[in-house]
Amino acid sequence: MKSRIFNTLSLISATLLACTVVVWALSFWTDVRKDHASFSDNLHVGFYDGRIDFFSDKHGPYHGSVISLSSGQESAFPAFAERRGFGDTIGIYYRYFRWADSGIVLWTLSVSLLYPMIVFLILPIAWAWKRWRAKATLAR
Repeated sequence: MKSRIFNTLSLISATLLACTVVVWALSFWTDVRKDHASFSDNLHVGFYDGRIDFFSDKHGPYHGSVISLSSGQESAFPAFAERRGFGDTIGIYYRYFRWADSGIVLWTLSVSLLYPMIVFLILPIAWAWKRWRAKATLAR
């Protein structure tokens, strides 16, 4: 029974790995600003440049551009109440902005598709190792 469950989970994992590889390849030809799925007004998901992007703006994810201008003492746009995030660190990018006057929030989380590929690769490798060991044992 354990072997059947392990084989089934390995097959599911291999299928998810194949799907992720296809999505990864297609992500280099898509435009996340046009080709994304919207789950609510503040949650959109798209694939772009080998990544999966989760974002709040219906026009696309924030990928680092000018978001505020100022000249001397005055800002041309309202100030942020909150701003946080980090750059592309080990395949993960995150930005969060909230404006003080309107309360509007803009956020983006981008994760490399290599992470799910690695996770989905673990069980098929374990399955192949198990099969190889069984054949090596029978050959003796």
